[in-house]
Parts: sequence; structure tokens; C-alpha cells
Amino acid sequence: MSFLDKVEPLILSHDKTLRSFALQVIDKGYLGTEQTFFYAMQAVDQQPIHPLKNSVIPYVRNIPYTNRMVKELIERLQRKDGNQIWYASLIEEVETELLLAYQDQLAPFINQDVLASYLSLLNMDEGQLLKEADSLISELESMGYHQSLFRFGKRIYKEVLKRITLSQSEIESVILENVEKEYFSYKGIFYVYLAGEQKVTALVPLLSSLLERTSEDLLLEEVTKALLKIGSEEVIQQVEKYLVDLDTAYSAVEILENIKLLPAEGVLLEHFEKTQDITVKTMIADALCKQLSTKAIPSIAHFVEEGYDQGLLNLKEPLYVCCVINNIDHPKIEEWKQSILYEEARMEKRQKEITRATVQSQKVGRNNPCPCGSGKKFKKCCGK
Repeated sequence: MSFLDKVEPLILSHDKTLRSFALQVIDKGYLGTEQTFFYAMQAVDQQPIHPLKNSVIPYVRNIPYTNRMVKELIERLQRKDGNQIWYASLIEEVETELLLAYQDQLAPFINQDVLASYLSLLNMDEGQLLKEADSLISELESMGYHQSLFRFGKRIYKEVLKRITLSQSEIESVILENVEKEYFSYKGIFYVYLAGEQKVTALVPLLSSLLERTSEDLLLEEVTKALLKIGSEEVIQQVEKYLVDLDTAYSAVEILENIKLLPAEGVLLEHFEKTQDITVKTMIADALCKQLSTKAIPSIAHFVEEGYDQGLLNLKEPLYVCCVINNIDHPKIEEWKQSILYEEARMEKRQKEITRATVQSQKVGRNNPCPCGSGKKFKKCCGK
């Protein structure tokens, strides 16, 4: 049974911890399929509607959208069931050709200027697209990072790749040119993205070396994504060396955690046993649980008892999930579950306290909508 087959059904679990685990590991590992999307939509239907937060939809952004998925998205947008803002946020992920095919149905839910700019790309050849990309890069360089512009840049380069294949030497040249600079340019970052999209395996050593540039968050994010998309054993070998230093370990662990190959588990097991840094050890333990490593469970359970970096994460959560999925009846499993439930209740109580403080400062009436965003009246929610 594949990793995806093991975790995907948990998207429909009523156990919040299991559901959250499944959504996150599938999303981060770029493992999602059309079936994952429809499981997620069923999970959305099981949750109370909350206009300010959603525990499912943010984790279906990395799935390649199909005709069937877009039709489902349109049907849900037209329901106006309270989740509309969340469904609308997924339009950004739809391929440009599908936006064209369904533009009339999607038009009421997306800014018309934005839609027009997306669709205009379909009429451009590769030269025009590259010129458009250069113009966008100049804008980013002058104004600084802007999420919508950066995402549009990725869409432009995706269209470029549908028309031509950029050679390894072209991509490598731009990246190497940026290596010599104090900070990567936006063009350099986009070319890291292109290396991942084209899965240029020959550039794995060069991409891995960029993990040392720990002060450049956007670059690190794109390097991590590119290496995950390539996802080969060579990536595992090249990234391993970056587990020994705390600054580089954050990205290295994320990569090894999400490449679902046995060599990745082996590297993590080896470094879990030998690292002395408690923070790195905690990250590796978390990664091993997310690899569903049965070999690691006894050592991690002992580590939890000895003392781990609790300021970093709650290691009992992934350890509990790892045991449940692997059908391991560990003697501490009920204790871990109760600890997780206690933390959830504590956080929920804290949220209500914050809401009540907001109510007192804003003088919210008992029949007014609750400030927590649940959509219920205050007297039926945090005002109880």
C-alpha cells in the first residue's frame, strides 16, 4: 500500500488530529490527486462553516486541477453556503486553459481585470511571454515582494514551459549568475522554480547548495519546493549534509520529511540517533513520524519522555498519528491522545477569552454575529 493510500482516507476522519495530519502531509509532499480533492470537499461539508478560517481548503492548492474539479468548484461557488470566499481562493490554482473554458461560470467570482490578464497569456508566444515576465520582474524588484504579482509570474513561466523547454544550461546560467550576488534577484528565484517544474535532476547539487542562504526566505521556500518536486535519491544524498547545522536543518528536514522514499527515512533515522541538538532532534523526530516510520517509534517515544523541544512543536501529535496509522497499540497512546485533546480544549478556551475581550471593547450585542467569525449569534457561541 502506498503512502497516499494509507493517509488519504483519513481526510474524512472525525479525529481532528488525524485529518489535519493527512491534509498537511499530502499537500507538502505534492502527493494530491483528483480523488484527494473530492475527499477534501467531503471533509469541508462535515465542518462547521467559518468565514475567517478553514481547516481543509488551504491544503488542496498543490493539486493539478482537472475539468471535474473545476466543475465541482463552480457548483460550490454557486451555492453561496458561507464557504464562498474559500472556494474563490482556489480559482488562482486553476490552469489558464481551464479558466478560458469556464470563464463565464467563474467570472462572477474573480476580479475581471485579473481574469483578463490571465487569459491574455494564451495569445502570447514564448518571446512575448518572456518579455511579460521581464516586465513583471522589474516591477517586483522596484516595489518588493507582492504575493499576487509573484504568483502571476509563476503563471507566466508555466505558459512559457507549455511552448518551449528551457535547457539545463539556460536555467543553470541564471542561477549561477545570482549565486555571485549578495541576494538572489526575482529572476533567479523564478529560475529555481523552473528547475523544479522541469525536474532538472542535473541541477540538484546546485539547488541543494542554496540551502546555505538561510537569510533569504523566499529563495529557500522555492528551493525546497523545487527539490521536493524532483524528489530523487540524489536529492536525499545532497540534502543530508545540511541536517548537521540548526540554520540549514529547518529546510533539510522539510525536504527529507516529504520525499516518501526509504532512503529518506534511513537518513533521518541515522541523524536522529547521532544529533546532539535537541531542536534538530525534535524536528527529525517529527519528520520520521510524518514518514510513518515504525522503526522510529520506540526511540521517539523515549525521547518524548526524556524531554524534547516543546517550544517548537507538540511531538505527541505526530507520534500518536504514526501509531494509529501503523496499527501499533503503544501503551502510551491513550495518554498522548488525552494530551492532544487537552491542548485543543485549552486553545479553544483561549480563543473564546480573546473573543470576549473583543466583545467588551466593542460592546457586541448578544444577538449580533459573534466576533470569532463562526457565523452564529454571540449568545449562541462565545457568549454562552
